[in-house]
Amino acid sequence: MAYRWGFELLGMNWVDSLSYSLHGPDVAILRDEEDDRPPLFFFTSEHFNDLEPGPALASRAGALKTIFDGAMFLLEGVGFSPERLGDLIDFQSDRRRGAFGAAQGVDPFSPSLLAAPMDARHRDRVADRLLEGSLYSSRSDLTVRGMLVMLGTHGVTFTSLYALRDFMNTHGMPDDQIAKASGATKADLKLFTHTANNFAASGSAARHGDLGHQPPTTPMELAKASEIILKAARRFVSQRIRLVLPDPNGQPAATTA
Repeated sequence: MAYRWGFELLGMNWVDSLSYSLHGPDVAILRDEEDDRPPLFFFTSEHFNDLEPGPALASRAGALKTIFDGAMFLLEGVGFSPERLGDLIDFQSDRRRGAFGAAQGVDPFSPSLLAAPMDARHRDRVADRLLEGSLYSSRSDLTVRGMLVMLGTHGVTFTSLYALRDFMNTHGMPDDQIAKASGATKADLKLFTHTANNFAASGSAARHGDLGHQPPTTPMELAKASEIILKAARRFVSQRIRLVLPDPNGQPAATTA
């Protein structure tokens, strides 16, 4: 199926790189090059095809971009810098359609595309690549979706990392398994939670205000915290991707919590 709509992106390094490699079942980054002009880049998806220009399309694009940003933070950590969506482009007429206001809390996925079977090429990409796989699993796995939304909304902070730990603890990966998956120790996990919960240690990034609790002697740095939690989260999400892969005929999995 051809893409109907795309949203312009600036040419940051990650945009240029993904324009060669990201053509998955949920998101693609397209590039347009002519002669000696700098390339243009577009964030696009087949999930946009059944909508017309207006707030509904902008809202779905914004919701899907949040999940995409979360997947990129999961892969790249604090080094990822999200790019704002630009003007809507009509690929069929090659016309710029401008920008539209977007609402919050919109479903990022097209019901008709969710019900459609997936071709083998896309199934292989979902199975083999964490970026495409995490996006696909968030179609039906609300735990993975919640994790990506947290990261895509807030970036890598002590609060969002703690939320990932909550998701993993609740859904089958307790702290001892997080430590094992990330190569950390139980003491590392304890220091992470102590730092994340303490205003004196983390300031405005803390999960709480000043509760009068003693801060850790040497608070954990965000870079170290992200290294531990994101490594475990990548393992956690990879395991859940296998549970929602389309069957050999490309039929989608059922929604899971």
